[in-house]
Amino acid sequence: MTRLALLMLLLSLLLPACTGRRGGGGGGGDDDDSAADDDDAVDDDDDSTPIDDDDSTPIDDDDDDSTPIDDDDDDSTPIDDDDDDSTPTPLSCPPSATQIISEAEPNDSDSSPQNIGLALGGLCITGTTVCGNGAYDDPDWFSLNIPFDLGVTTDVVLEWDVTADMDMVIYDGDGTVLSNYTEGLSTTETGSWTINMGDYLFFIGCWEGGATNWIAYVEP
Repeated sequence: MTRLALLMLLLSLLLPACTGRRGGGGGGGDDDDSAADDDDAVDDDDDSTPIDDDDSTPIDDDDDDSTPIDDDDDDSTPIDDDDDDSTPTPLSCPPSATQIISEAEPNDSDSSPQNIGLALGGLCITGTTVCGNGAYDDPDWFSLNIPFDLGVTTDVVLEWDVTADMDMVIYDGDGTVLSNYTEGLSTTETGSWTINMGDYLFFIGCWEGGATNWIAYVEP
C-alpha cells in the first residue's frame, strides 16, 4: 500500500469519530442530551419564559419546585401565591361576612370601647395593632349588642399575618369572661361564644411579636 493510500485510509477512519461528537453545544438549543430546548431563551428550561421548565411538575407551573400546578414560584408555599418568598397572603373577611367593621381609635380601654352597635350576624372586624414585649401596648376594645336570643354556640376566629401572640377575650355585659385567650405564638386563635340577647365586650391585643394586621369574625 502506498503512503497516499494509507493516509486516505486513516482520514476515512478519523472523520466519522470527529463529526459524531458535535451537536451538544451548538446554537440549536439542545444541551448534552437528545431533547430540545435546554438552557436557552425559549420554553422548556429554567428561565423566566412561559410553560415547561426542567422539573417534574405538570405543565404550566413555570418553576423549579414540586408544588402543585400553577403556583408559578420557587418555594413551597401554597398554590397561586406567585412569588419566591414567604410573604403572607393578605387577610380578608370570609364570604359569609355581611357586617364588616374597621377598627378605629381611640378604643384602648373597656371604658371607651369602639361601639359597633347592633350585631345582626356575619360580623367581621378588621384592624392593625402594635405588639408589646410582654404587655398589650395597643389594646382594642369593642362593644356590641345582640338584640335577640339565638342560643347558638359558634366560633369566633382571630387571624393575623405575622407570627405573634395575639389574644382575644369576649365578656358579657356583667364583665364575665365568656371566651378566653390562648397563650403562645401563632397566626390564629379561635374562641367559642353562645349568642344570646345582651351587651358584649370584645378585647383584642398583642402580647408579643411585631406589628400586624388582624381580622376577627364570627363563623356562620
